[in-house]
Amino acid sequence: MLRRFQGKRRRLEFVTYDLEWIPGEMTERLVGIYDGRHYWSYPTTLDFLRGELTHKNRGKVFFAHAGGLADVQFILNEIIKRENPYYRVQGSFSGSSLIICRIQAGHNTWTFVDSYWLLRDGLTKIGASLGLEKGSQEYQCSNFPACGHGDETGKSLCMFYAPMAILRDYNALDCRILYAAIERLEDEVWALGGQLRVTIASTAMFLFRASFLQQDIATLEHVNVIARDAYVASRVEVFERDCVEADYFDVNSSFPWSMTKPQPAELIGTSKRYVEGKRLTLVDAEVVVPEMFIPPVPMRVEGRPFFPYGAFRRWFTGEDLELILEAGGRIDRVHEVLWFAEFEDLCAYVMTIYEMRRRAKDPFQKLVYKYLMNSLYGKFGEGKDKMSLLVNPKKKPPASEIKHTYRAGVYLVENEVEIKHAHVPIAANITASSRALLTRFLWAAKGPVYYCDTDSLVTTDSTLPTSDQLGDLKHEKHIEKGTFLAPKLYRLFPGPTIRAKGFRTLTSDEFDLLAQGGVVSIDRMVRIRENFKGGVFSPREKSYDKRAMSHLSLDELSEMGIPAGQFTRPKRRIESDGSTMPWSYHELLA
Repeated sequence: MLRRFQGKRRRLEFVTYDLEWIPGEMTERLVGIYDGRHYWSYPTTLDFLRGELTHKNRGKVFFAHAGGLADVQFILNEIIKRENPYYRVQGSFSGSSLIICRIQAGHNTWTFVDSYWLLRDGLTKIGASLGLEKGSQEYQCSNFPACGHGDETGKSLCMFYAPMAILRDYNALDCRILYAAIERLEDEVWALGGQLRVTIASTAMFLFRASFLQQDIATLEHVNVIARDAYVASRVEVFERDCVEADYFDVNSSFPWSMTKPQPAELIGTSKRYVEGKRLTLVDAEVVVPEMFIPPVPMRVEGRPFFPYGAFRRWFTGEDLELILEAGGRIDRVHEVLWFAEFEDLCAYVMTIYEMRRRAKDPFQKLVYKYLMNSLYGKFGEGKDKMSLLVNPKKKPPASEIKHTYRAGVYLVENEVEIKHAHVPIAANITASSRALLTRFLWAAKGPVYYCDTDSLVTTDSTLPTSDQLGDLKHEKHIEKGTFLAPKLYRLFPGPTIRAKGFRTLTSDEFDLLAQGGVVSIDRMVRIRENFKGGVFSPREKSYDKRAMSHLSLDELSEMGIPAGQFTRPKRRIESDGSTMPWSYHELLA
């Protein structure tokens, strides 16, 4: 049941902390902490834990930005290596980040949280929105370059080696920026009638339930299971590898725009007949998509979304089926239709916050309202299968839940958790609506389209209509030259601007190397699960060789002597000239 919140709101008791260490050798230098009034520090993580895991601090939340990837590894190491069963840990993963880590000793509990999942930007941007300039990442040693800490360009990289007084000031400023941001976020959410939670998505859901949901909505588990088949990811595709004199467009708040439409509430009936134009439905149908350059809807194959042409069957939203018919496709057979009542409470949520963002002059307020608008819809589709880390649990978890035993008393487990706010038809409907909006913009472009990513597209058609209204396009920039290797891996001129998700900041030379099928080396901390699986619990760095191959045609791979099946199938079939075509569904199954 998706229920209104009618209880008593509570403020969050929190502090911020930040670790500093020397990369490579992983030598700890200090752990800083700030409580809103005072800053203090400890020389090591062990000293930090001894000083802060006290009865006086029980119930307190400790925030560190990106701490779920890095800082928390130092904490886990100190607890695990001492084999003290009095301290128990339960951590919740999202991807490779341990975003929530609860440490319990007797009746005392302390919670360590990765604040990046609350404030989805870097500290530099967050600080600037608050009028607080983050400290410099560099420190010029007195004996530079003889110290050996710089690079070949002469740039100093010595902040990690800075004298303690300088490093402490740098650390203190980061802690203060993060505290100020969380405090401001809590105040803004409280003023709207909500309550700060440990992630921005859960904060947005609480606000919606407390201030905007007008009536409880019944949810059914078997309907959620069906809706997950229709809840398919957004569209991110490369259509052509290279562009010259093109334009980059963004959709204004694509998902909030979709949320302004009526959404599916409780199930009100089933039938065997689909009625065109009835969008608040889920339909089990066999469809045929014509062969075309930009097919309308996705299909999961081995868990990955593709946009194929051909005949296939799955559960669709009403929006999906309308787009198929609009593309000249057909519905061959309908097996079952679920009909839903409608509600418009999400529209009130979006329009209230959107209007506040439009009128806001404060940069941080604008950032907060953006977070709240964009983070809510996914919570309706939250999955119940959760991956957790357990250290010294009271009872050994059931064998059916254990995914990996790292050592005695340290387990990776997967289990089902009841998600009371889950109503997956809402998430499926909103995602399908935003996907359809982007697809229609792609179809409307009179010139070639080169790339799209969730709510943006690159095309040579500079005449696409723009405005500042929700769901309309805005012109982001003109591109003199661009190269798109894979989803979220591209370079644009002037600049250059290089996007390289999953890599690191790349130089143009490194990007060119990837474009040719070469290897780029990346030094980073080993992620928690990878580290633990190797039997290592202390933080460490490792060099990884990565390459990008999905932009290369079969002929190009063959010339390099690389078997075509060695790399993940690209979202579209790559032609010899670098252009692409969609896969047929039959090809995806081969």
